Amino acid sequence: MTKLNVRPASTPPAVDAAPTAGVRPYETGDAAPTVNVRPHEAGDAASAIGVRPYEAGDREDVLGMRLSARSLYLRFFAGTPRLPSFYAEALSRVDHWDRAALVAVADTEVVGIAEYARDATLPGLADLAVLVADPWQRRGVARRLVTDLTGLARARGIAELRADVLVENHAARAAIGNVWPHAVAARGDEGGLIYRIPL
Repeated sequence: MTKLNVRPASTPPAVDAAPTAGVRPYETGDAAPTVNVRPHEAGDAASAIGVRPYEAGDREDVLGMRLSARSLYLRFFAGTPRLPSFYAEALSRVDHWDRAALVAVADTEVVGIAEYARDATLPGLADLAVLVADPWQRRGVARRLVTDLTGLARARGIAELRADVLVENHAARAAIGNVWPHAVAARGDEGGLIYRIPL
């Protein structure tokens, strides 16, 4: 399962914090930022999906993604029958600057989400997390999401991503190695690995 795990985000910096990389922060009332979505080549397993910025109206669709207990455990490091309440609350804090999210959509169904959350004390660092619905795992959805999200992160002054992954999550570890062969992992808490991914 190509999902990266991440701790709950730290408290975001003040709204008037200075933007990085010369780009102004996304402000309430702005149109959602555009993302250049690449067309997929014929035969691409993820060719049926579109990728776009997360919007408030996507919340229920994200919470309703088809996820097994195993997928939820690998993402959140704990047994849970559904997406936890802290995650539902975190979705309300997506501001397309310090916390950004992209969704993968097949027809009208949200089938994946990738997010970064900027570290409040190290603005060049952000936590990364990816979640893909079970029927769409191992079909290129996570790779497409993180590739597009990485471009957004760079444009917003983020130089490094951090991802927590359970040691037993071999699929996520392999995915990180394929996308970022230069990523370095260290042993973390709760039986996990902490990957540092320079962009």
